[in-house]
Amino acid sequence: MGYQVLRVAKLTSNGNVGASIAHAMRARETLNADPERTPKNQVVGAKTVAEAMAKYKALLPEKIRSNAVRCLEYVISASPESYKELKKKGEWTNYLNDALEWIKAKHGAKNVFLVCLHNDETTP
Repeated sequence: MGYQVLRVAKLTSNGNVGASIAHAMRARETLNADPERTPKNQVVGAKTVAEAMAKYKALLPEKIRSNAVRCLEYVISASPESYKELKKKGEWTNYLNDALEWIKAKHGAKNVFLVCLHNDETTP
């Protein structure tokens, strides 16, 4: 039996956000990624880590509490069994698009500044 995956992490510093962006955009070594398949990844919202960080910083309020959550990082995926089943039925893209639309509705589309599809992983 397969399952869907939704993980959310609270990022509490600019360093955490920068590290997350660098990982998502494969600007740092990623052990669970196949480097030969990395060019098949899809990135929407920024072409570079610097551009993504600039978009993130532009969304921040003028004053930020020291203990504030600055950004939420979502991972949307599925178990290998569910991925294979969704892919076989031609529903994988719809599954990911529905998840993205849910995130945009929950937080506001203007607050979603970077989206990455990691086709270089066993289960994107």
